[in-house]
Amino acid sequence: MLFCNPMAGEKPFSVVQVDSLRWPVDIQIPNGRFRPFVAGDVTGLSTKLMSEFAVAALKSGMVYFCAWGPGCERFHDIVDEVVVKDQIGDRRAYFCWEE
Repeated sequence: MLFCNPMAGEKPFSVVQVDSLRWPVDIQIPNGRFRPFVAGDVTGLSTKLMSEFAVAALKSGMVYFCAWGPGCERFHDIVDEVVVKDQIGDRRAYFCWEE
């Protein structure tokens, strides 16, 4: 997973490797906005787990989401559904995927 934070100053990219898709509770987002790049095979993951990831990412400041690998189209669609259900004002988020 790659977190890109273009306004963070001298360290614009942070790489966080996680064993599962559970949102890392100790991650710090310096300016409150970020763009995660999720690379991996998500075909065996549950809709619930991907939805929980999307909710946590949105609450943490996600403004753009990109997924790559097997099952990423489904992951993109789940994140899209979470954003549609998200009732937090003027939040804007953009998405892409590539298998």
